[in-house]
Amino acid sequence: MGRRAARAPLHAHASNPPQSLWGPLEIDFAPFARGVPALKRPQSIGSGALFLNRHLAATLTTSAGGAAPLVAHLVSLTLDGTPVMLNARAAGSPAALSRSLARAGAWLASLPPDTPTPHARLESMGFLPGWGATAGRSVDTMNLLADVLEAADPDRLADFLARVPSITRVALVSVHGWFAQAGVLGRPDTGGQVVYVLDKVRALERAMASRLAAAGVSMRPRVVVLTRLIPDAEGTTCDVPVERVAGTEGAVILRVPFRKADGGVLQSFVPRFSVWPYLERFAADAATALEAELGGPPALVVGNYVDGSLVAALLSARFDATQLSVAHALELTKYPQMATRWNAPEFEGMHPDVHVTADLLSMARADCIVTSTFQEIAGKSAAVTASSLEVPGQYESFSSLTLPGLYRVTHGVDVFDPRFNIVSPGVDASVYFPASESDRRLVDLQPGIHDMLFGTEQASLARGTISPDRAHLPIVFSIGRLDSVKNMHGLASWYADCARLRKVANLVIVSGEVETDRIAAADADARSCAAVMHSIFDSLGGCARWVRGQSNPTRNGELYRVIADTGGAGSIFVLPSTYEALGLVTLEAMSSGLPPFVTIHGGAAEVVKDGVSGFHIDPFHGAAAADCMASFIEASAADPSSWAAVSAAAKARIQARYTWPIYAERLLSLAKVSTFWRSLTVEASAPRRAYQAALYHLLLRPRMALVPRSAEEREEAEGEGGGGKGG
Repeated sequence: MGRRAARAPLHAHASNPPQSLWGPLEIDFAPFARGVPALKRPQSIGSGALFLNRHLAATLTTSAGGAAPLVAHLVSLTLDGTPVMLNARAAGSPAALSRSLARAGAWLASLPPDTPTPHARLESMGFLPGWGATAGRSVDTMNLLADVLEAADPDRLADFLARVPSITRVALVSVHGWFAQAGVLGRPDTGGQVVYVLDKVRALERAMASRLAAAGVSMRPRVVVLTRLIPDAEGTTCDVPVERVAGTEGAVILRVPFRKADGGVLQSFVPRFSVWPYLERFAADAATALEAELGGPPALVVGNYVDGSLVAALLSARFDATQLSVAHALELTKYPQMATRWNAPEFEGMHPDVHVTADLLSMARADCIVTSTFQEIAGKSAAVTASSLEVPGQYESFSSLTLPGLYRVTHGVDVFDPRFNIVSPGVDASVYFPASESDRRLVDLQPGIHDMLFGTEQASLARGTISPDRAHLPIVFSIGRLDSVKNMHGLASWYADCARLRKVANLVIVSGEVETDRIAAADADARSCAAVMHSIFDSLGGCARWVRGQSNPTRNGELYRVIADTGGAGSIFVLPSTYEALGLVTLEAMSSGLPPFVTIHGGAAEVVKDGVSGFHIDPFHGAAAADCMASFIEASAADPSSWAAVSAAAKARIQARYTWPIYAERLLSLAKVSTFWRSLTVEASAPRRAYQAALYHLLLRPRMALVPRSAEEREEAEGEGGGGKGG
């Protein structure tokens, strides 16, 4: 008889377990997209609301139920529990409503247009106070609906939905970093996002107030920024639970603390890659505080960045609110190997498994995804020069991906999804305005700014000097964070290596910390970039100035204008980032009249029309970028009108496309279309919501729990274990 092969012990190869017979976990959202309309033309990507309006108009016209879903939506709309558009008298069939609209419209048209709407008479016909503040406004709104009921047109439908007073309470969620109105920019994890959110708050409140007043609704809009409270506030207002937002009627910053495992309040700051163990408890605490501050549940929740969007997803599920997601930047784009090497040493402390999964699930849960550029969604657009690389968009990177050993996504984000909408932000026109508007200039700030640029003070404020005999030359200027992605050290290197550029212009960089002790307290990336900057500035004598980062927006607005004034025609702004989703500083510079030179990697190149309102540069070809700058400055010196033409085109570009009033109007219209679409797809979306919830509870939630809690908690635990307090 042959010998039977020995059976391996049960514990053999325990350190190298076999692959599951089921294979890796697969995440597939494709089955839930069946029956959902999707865009087909690449040119339409990012225009989801326009597509949905066309689809809705066609459905209302051709479906068996006709416009009945729209009528049902109008009946269901309430403000503080009170119906606002239609009552039972008018809420019959679409045909009956059309007849009622004709009668009410004819009567209203007989009144002077500016007559306050006679609500009592209209209510007897079935129409509630929400159609308009005046007879003229009310009859216009009724005519829009009558046209839609007769033969739905997408433009008329969009105009009508925009007038419906369905949103009075909005929550904007921004969790990580230091969120305050002053003294926080330049701190860890804190930059343009804070400015973006605060400007958005002001614009939204104004737009909401204007729309509600026009609709005849006597309600004050409520807008709240939800962020985290930091008791160890280090001189900032981040320890203030409720703070009024300057420049608004009633918008506030609501701060809710992170809770330790024992329920106590966490006192210290937590970096953005370490917030994950705190977010679920934060969302639960915030829901109660938010509803109390708003005076009711929010109708719209806007999540900013991945942590804010995840909290927004939890809150929107709690309140059954419409959720908008704004990524700002996806880490997977900055670090392309983050997914495939998620457990590699170079990503230690960044927790890519949690970050990528949270991005995937929060965008899957969102009712609308708002981006600033086409590139964020699907990569290179026609606006970018032919020399740029063909790289996927931020969201396109989530169409399929693998985290080895954890899961793979076979069908993730679809860039043809109508939830994607491009809504570009703006700049505060009261702060960033052209240098040519002399009557608005802040002349009292100019001596201090001039000293900052041309003074000799060193140590904690600046490094390098610009000699008096070069003060007449134009300035190559950049402002931003000091890190490897913003690439300020790259710009300094290009300038140092280009004798031609050094001859015709000075360099000014406003970024990060300059003084050694302050640099030592920064993160590793900032320390590395600062070391490179110092080594470059050792060789730049009399032609370059590196100034510590500035956090006062009002002063920075005048700084742009002083730069634009310097050297006659020729001063320029440079965005040298290796990747930039948009770059608010570019909008600020262009508003001030500075011709911009921007990276081709990311969406910033969509803001600038190459050779017209600025120029595109490749940060990975610094010598060519420096030559491009030198050529423009030389040409401007020979013919100042060439500089003036680009400056004027830059300002016109901002006014036409990048203002906060435009942004706020579009965002509110998106929210209302998304809200109507949600009302039509509640039943169909239930399986998708259940799948998302399962992935959250079975995949993301356990991964978040594995992220180490803060150093503060660890130190307390060690103290207790070693006989310290409580031991």
